[in-house]
Amino acid sequence: MDSNPNPNPTLPIAEVFTSIHGEGRWAGTPMTFIRLAGCTVGRVFYNNGPAPVDFPRFPDGKYMFECSTFDGRHFPCDTDYRKTSAQTVDELIAQIPSHIRHVCVTGGEPLMHQENPAFIDLFHRLRRVCVMHIETSGTILPVGDWSLPEFTYITCSPKARYKPELLRVADEVRIMVDEDIDENLISKIFSETSAQIYFAPLSSSEDVNKFSETSMKKCLELLKLYPDAKISIQMHKVLGVR
Repeated sequence: MDSNPNPNPTLPIAEVFTSIHGEGRWAGTPMTFIRLAGCTVGRVFYNNGPAPVDFPRFPDGKYMFECSTFDGRHFPCDTDYRKTSAQTVDELIAQIPSHIRHVCVTGGEPLMHQENPAFIDLFHRLRRVCVMHIETSGTILPVGDWSLPEFTYITCSPKARYKPELLRVADEVRIMVDEDIDENLISKIFSETSAQIYFAPLSSSEDVNKFSETSMKKCLELLKLYPDAKISIQMHKVLGVR
């Protein structure tokens, strides 16, 4: 049996696209997004029975995934992290336009793949020419020198079963908010991180491309309790771009 490692390891890819970042500190920044396939939190909604007729679907007709916030609230995830291809680092880098100075590795949950040699190689090669970003649910801790602060900007949107240790190394934390959020647990998040915290209103149940008015109202109320926080909306949806 050939024990030599694969000379061209690949990563499971959901999609690669270039747009502006829509959230948090880097909102409005041109960025290439490399979305890795798979997630540790999301699940197929109808695994536990038939999905409601009005439960949101992707453009191909399949139901969206169900996700869980850090305090156990469920909501439809409008991110399609199903695998569409397997790509090498060279193939991924070839899709990054020459003017781009920021690259975001996202998911799903990208840290599922951090021990893949292609994942490590991607960060080490791109950090020489780009600011590297990673967006995580906080359910897996980063390991290895790819994740050192000078290499990577870490954004955590904590989901169910998040690890507090991840919040301590995050550069920014986004808390998903609707009218049912457990306010007692918000203070716990603040005690676990020194990062800038953003309140992000959850999407409307009628249209996942728009935030709900009740969620935004709750974000504004929370700012009175936590004036050091900020609100982050999904600017790309407002502008009608990816």
